[in-house]
Amino acid sequence: MTSATKYCPECGRELPAEARFCTGCGTGFTTVAETPEPIVAPASEQQAAQNTSPEVTALSIELQRLSDLLESGSITQETYESSKAQALATFANARQQANASAAVQQAAAAPDTGGFGWAALGFFFPMVGLILYLVWKDDRPITAKAAGKGALIGVIVSVVLSVLLGILSAVLPLIIMNSYY
Repeated sequence: MTSATKYCPECGRELPAEARFCTGCGTGFTTVAETPEPIVAPASEQQAAQNTSPEVTALSIELQRLSDLLESGSITQETYESSKAQALATFANARQQANASAAVQQAAAAPDTGGFGWAALGFFFPMVGLILYLVWKDDRPITAKAAGKGALIGVIVSVVLSVLLGILSAVLPLIIMNSYY
């Protein structure tokens, strides 16, 4: 790696020092030596710049610091590479945690529409329907109600069929035996 590099503050991608835009995410930037000209980025880039995570900013700063130390001769290439790998691994872990947190928030914000599928699941597996009802009754009441109804109907149908089968198994042998005599 050459010493004439910089890092994108948005995505952390390594770029040539003369780059004015990131080739990874398209974020525009100027160097300190240049007179800052107003760069009007498209709305999506402006929104992305506003949503820069602290992890990305910290990674960019750390990689720039390591690059400056390498350039000044304060650290060796080997130390630079190992420190860079450690910083990238830390960033990857932070990004994974952020993505997991976002997935949990998205799942929590899922619309509560109920549905036949939950009722069918509760019907065929009444214990699962009961558990889902108890877990979701406060957070997702419509879906909980569907799973609970399915479980209740499943239990009622099971009981009715069991009673009918019991009666049939008691009566059928008597009918058969009486027909032979």
